[in-house]
Amino acid sequence: MEEQKKNMLSLIQPTNTPHLGNYLGAMQNWVKLQNDYNCYFGIADLHSITVRQDPVKLRNQIKESYALLIAAGLDPEKSTLFVQGHNPNHAELSWILSCYTPVSYTHLRAHET
Repeated sequence: MEEQKKNMLSLIQPTNTPHLGNYLGAMQNWVKLQNDYNCYFGIADLHSITVRQDPVKLRNQIKESYALLIAAGLDPEKSTLFVQGHNPNHAELSWILSCYTPVSYTHLRAHET
């Protein structure tokens, strides 16, 4: 019986200029991990709008970040590559969870660990 692969999710924000540290610290490892895991790699564009962004610049950075993932060696045949904001489920789940989880509760739990 074949062992089922574990799932892995990792996203990058499209707001900074990629550098060698991004490649060595994350992307290079992602390329290796895509053979052993069911990988989901994405562009966290919704997380990047917690501060004001120039919409035109952000759209370009999203495209560039996506291209960078492929150029780094991520294979769309082996991994799922996506842009977070293109899937409304994330924002919908965030809304639902925020309705049921008061901020005070999350702060209490964070300090218990």
